[in-house]
Amino acid sequence: MRSKYFFGFTLSFIVGICVEEFFILGSSFAIFCVILSSILFLLEKIKLRLQKSFFVSLIIFGFAVGIVRVDVSHLNQNTHALDALVGTPSNIQGLVVDEPDVREDYTNIVFEAHAVLEGTKIHVLDHPALILVRTSSYPKIIYGDEILLSGKVALPKNFVPEPGTPTFDYTAYLAKDDIRYQ
Repeated sequence: MRSKYFFGFTLSFIVGICVEEFFILGSSFAIFCVILSSILFLLEKIKLRLQKSFFVSLIIFGFAVGIVRVDVSHLNQNTHALDALVGTPSNIQGLVVDEPDVREDYTNIVFEAHAVLEGTKIHVLDHPALILVRTSSYPKIIYGDEILLSGKVALPKNFVPEPGTPTFDYTAYLAKDDIRYQ
C-alpha cells in the first residue's frame, strides 16, 4: 500500500516538472495546488470518508512540488548564466524596457537581456535579466529598441560615502527594480 503512495507521488512530481517545462504555469498555480491538496487531506482527517482523498491529495501535492522545482531551477540557472559573464567581454542581445535617462554626457538605459552570443552560438535565457547600461548619447536609443550590446558585465557597487555623510546602498536601490547587473 505504501509503495502505491510513493509511486503516485513520484509520478505526479515528474508530470509536474514536464507540464511546467512546456506550459509555464508558475508558482501561483503551484500554491493553488498545495491549498487544494491541503483541503483534500483535511477532508480525509475529519472523517468524511471520501474515497481515496489522501491519495489524490498526495498526487496534487507532488504535482505542485514538481512545478516549484522547475521554477527554482530556472531562477538559479539564469542567475548563474550572467554571473559567469561578470568581468569578461560579452555580446548580449535584448530589449530596451524603459525610457532612456538622457544626461549631458551619457545615457542610462534599462536593458532586458534575452540571449548571450558566444561566437556563432546563441544561448537564450529562460528568464530575462535586467542590466543598467551607461552608453554615449548618440546614436539615440529609444524605449522598445532591440539591440546587441558589447561590453563587460559588472555587478553594481555601492558608492563610497564621504566622511560625515550617510551611506547610500546603490546595489539595493537597483535591486528594488530587479536590476542586478551593469
